[in-house]
Amino acid sequence: MAEKLHFQLRTRKLSDALPRTGLTFLGYSQVTNSPHRDADIANALRRAGYRLNKEGTTRAFLPMFQLAAPIINAGGAGDLWDVLEAVRTQIDWARGKRVSGSAFFELFTRLVEARHEWKKHPVYPNYMFEKYDALTLEIIKFRLAVGDCESDQEGDPRPEDENSWISGSAYLYNVLAGGMDSDEDEPWEDDEEQEEKRSEEKKQAEEEEKQEEKQEEKKEAEQDDELGSDSMETDE
Repeated sequence: MAEKLHFQLRTRKLSDALPRTGLTFLGYSQVTNSPHRDADIANALRRAGYRLNKEGTTRAFLPMFQLAAPIINAGGAGDLWDVLEAVRTQIDWARGKRVSGSAFFELFTRLVEARHEWKKHPVYPNYMFEKYDALTLEIIKFRLAVGDCESDQEGDPRPEDENSWISGSAYLYNVLAGGMDSDEDEPWEDDEEQEEKRSEEKKQAEEEEKQEEKQEEKKEAEQDDELGSDSMETDE
C-alpha cells in the first residue's frame, strides 16, 4: 500500500506525466529548468480539467504545435516569442495569467529540444514510429513543417547533425533576457491573496485526484470480488 501511495504521489509531477518514446528531456525529474515552474504548469493543467498523466498532457500540449506551425509559416508574426504568445492566448490552460509567457515559451521549446536531443543519441524504439506516442509524432510533424530539422522519417538511421533554430532561439532568449529563469514568472509569492488562492486550488485538485483514485480502487476491488465469486460457483 505504501508503494502504491508513493507511486501516486510521484506521478503528480509534470515530468512523470509526459511520454518518453523518442524524446530526451533535461532529466527524469524535470521538464523545465525549474521545479517551481514545472509545478506551476502542472497545477494550471489540473485547474483546467486535465489529468496529470500521459493522456492528459498529450491532449493539452498537441494544440500548441498545431497552432504554432501555420503562424510561423505564414510569416509576419514576429520572432518566436511573439508567435508563442499568440498561441498561448488560444490555449485554455495557459491563457491570461494561468501560466506566464516565459513558462509557456520554455515548455514549448523544451519539448522541441527533447526530440532534437533524442536524435543525437537514438535509443529504443529508435525510428519505429508505430511505437511513438501522439505527442512525439506531433512534435516531429511540427519540426518538419517549420524547417527545424532536415529529416525525421521512420526507419531513418541518421543521428541529428543539423542545428535546431527553435533551440537556438530559446538559447538566445535565455542569454539575452533570462527567460528560462523562473523569477521571470508571475510573482505569485508577492501577492498573499493570490498565493493563498493558488494553494487552495492545488489542495482541491489533489483531493479530487485522491477521490478519483479511491473510486477506481473500489471498482477494481468489486470486480475482483465478482471474479472470485464466479470462480467459486464454477468449482462447485
